[in-house]
Amino acid sequence: MPFETPTSNASERVALPAPVIQRLAGTDLVARGSVNVISIKAIRAWAGEWWSHKRADVWTYVERKLQDQLDRQDLRARISDSEFLIAMNHDQGLAAQATSVKILEDVLTHLLGAASLSDLGIRSVIGLEDGAAVCRRIDPAIVLAARARRDSARSPVRIAVEPSDEARRTPVAFTTAGGAALRVDFTLEHVVSLRRNITTAVRIEPMVTHLASGRQTSARTLTKL
Repeated sequence: MPFETPTSNASERVALPAPVIQRLAGTDLVARGSVNVISIKAIRAWAGEWWSHKRADVWTYVERKLQDQLDRQDLRARISDSEFLIAMNHDQGLAAQATSVKILEDVLTHLLGAASLSDLGIRSVIGLEDGAAVCRRIDPAIVLAARARRDSARSPVRIAVEPSDEARRTPVAFTTAGGAALRVDFTLEHVVSLRRNITTAVRIEPMVTHLASGRQTSARTLTKL
């Protein structure tokens, strides 16, 4: 069960330079969810009237972070005064978004001293039309939660599942044709990307308990019942 971040229903268009359009055209990067746009508008707002003097240094720092975090074959490009496009060849969906958020976090923390949630502007590119990227905003809180493990309150597993709903669905007790009374507990387990150290999917893990003896049975054994 791949884990995807909720996005805003409203789409936005961001103009792209012709070379960037050409690089993306004919690839499946957009379709795979591998392309994102990060915004440094918070830094521009902080700089105020000094932005025109500081922006070249800011751009240089962002480009350095992109070089450090991305693979050589990944596409990175400044597409406006305060936006950068990132297209990753080996990561997609949440993993690609997490990398983009991490880069933006590092930049904001270095230049502003902190990276507040409201300043983490990131959009997922969902299409290309007439020389522009069609984007949807994503919630950075969901991406940050994907770094959590299953015992954390910020786990993405717990964000959309009400405890009362979960309790109604698990456990399930039944008696087999052979007369064995069993109980099945279902839990959601994180599937963690070792490359990015984030949760990119969740899987359902059943645990079967033989009620008479208390012995627990593996999920593999369950398929033989």
